Amino acid sequence: LELAAEQNRKVREAKAKAERLQTQIEARLGLDLADDCPCDRSKVRGRLATLIKPIDRNTSAGLEVVAGGRLFHVVVDDQDTGKKVLDKGRLKQRTTVIPLDRVTMPRIESSRVQRAAEISKKAPFKARPAIEFVGYPEDVRSAVAYAFGSTLLCESLDQARQVAFDAK
Repeated sequence: LELAAEQNRKVREAKAKAERLQTQIEARLGLDLADDCPCDRSKVRGRLATLIKPIDRNTSAGLEVVAGGRLFHVVVDDQDTGKKVLDKGRLKQRTTVIPLDRVTMPRIESSRVQRAAEISKKAPFKARPAIEFVGYPEDVRSAVAYAFGSTLLCESLDQARQVAFDAK
């Protein structure tokens, strides 16, 4: 009987903790625009983190490091919408927007990608551009490329050093 009571207490505590964490996540990822914001809400896509999904859960931590604070940037269709969101949206926290019509898509030279694959060919996980590990709607590709497009994702620190400091 005591064991069951202890297990019930632990379950309640775990549920409470999960609810607190969910609330924190929603607060961080939510986008509460003012009701009178003059922007076309269909042109506000949301925070980048809500638009993507890791293809392989094993790469989630690496992808989070690669994108960093860009995960919390707000993706909008155009610069005008972004300006309205920032000026009239009365957002509760400091926000950066990624206007899809203006953002540049950084790329890694194909020779660099090939060389990284050669260096890591013996490893179970080949070094590849980070964007290849991210699932996303095609219409936000430029925003995803902005966050992930210039970085290679490696299996280990040793592999990353080999790729980064390769003489070729």
